[in-house]
Amino acid sequence: LPLVMPLQIRVAKEDGSEKVIRGKVVDLSGGGLQFVSKEALPVNTEVTFTLPLGAGEKGKQHLVVKGVINWVFVDRATKDVRIGVQFAGISEADRERIIAFIFRELRKRIPPS
Repeated sequence: LPLVMPLQIRVAKEDGSEKVIRGKVVDLSGGGLQFVSKEALPVNTEVTFTLPLGAGEKGKQHLVVKGVINWVFVDRATKDVRIGVQFAGISEADRERIIAFIFRELRKRIPPS
């Protein structure tokens, strides 16, 4: 689902602390996401982030997800970094929450008939 959603990506550092990178989700699926940032991360880096899935059946939903960086592309013109993340260790219930969010967003885009 193409969209724009703010995102904070947390990366564990060797000293045990975390580095936080800000970005924007530009594509979301049940298996992963693509985000844009000003900072590149190496492929195979493990990351953690919180997806703001909006108001669902149970009120405000935020989902903490782990993933692995699959690919990185730097746009030479804008200097934006596009990063592809594959979800890792996600439960089927959490995957279903993401898919339900995608369908809610798609329904919002359908013009009334």
